[in-house]
Amino acid sequence: MEATNVQPLTTNVLPLAELQTMTTRKIREKYLEAFGVPTHSNNRGYLLRRLAEKEQGSGGATLSQEAASSQAQPERWSGPEADNPEVERTIQEIIQPVELVGPARDTRLPPPGSVLSRVYKGQEHKVLVLESGFEYEGELYTSLSKIAKIIAGCCWNGFSFFLLGPRKNLQQ
Repeated sequence: MEATNVQPLTTNVLPLAELQTMTTRKIREKYLEAFGVPTHSNNRGYLLRRLAEKEQGSGGATLSQEAASSQAQPERWSGPEADNPEVERTIQEIIQPVELVGPARDTRLPPPGSVLSRVYKGQEHKVLVLESGFEYEGELYTSLSKIAKIIAGCCWNGFSFFLLGPRKNLQQ
């Protein structure tokens, strides 16, 4: 039998046995050589697996340049009505700008202008309810919980502190 001179495929990736003896930093450098981009991973197992895939030729799940470009720029619809101005006008009538509405006001809150009152440790505290927040001692706040924390010195649910919301029936 005649011996043929077959050259093995050469890659920038070392055999897996050699990679396993390297430090993670060196493996990351080999990853950069193999893929042309740095990795953010420090997971040895992941890096070794990706390099082994590259060695075997699979290279992981990557898109060809043609597939990547077609995915980046979707083709325009080209049906019989594509250039019909009537269809375009109808679409514009259907698609109307949507008015963005902010979150609904919490139903547990009294109407703006109301005053919340709470006696805590013998001192009465009053909070004015505004359209977009609260006023306590001349300062504006966005949260009742912040005011309750200032008064009590510890974290409180603002609605619980000012006795707002549904009350639990203590008598049964």
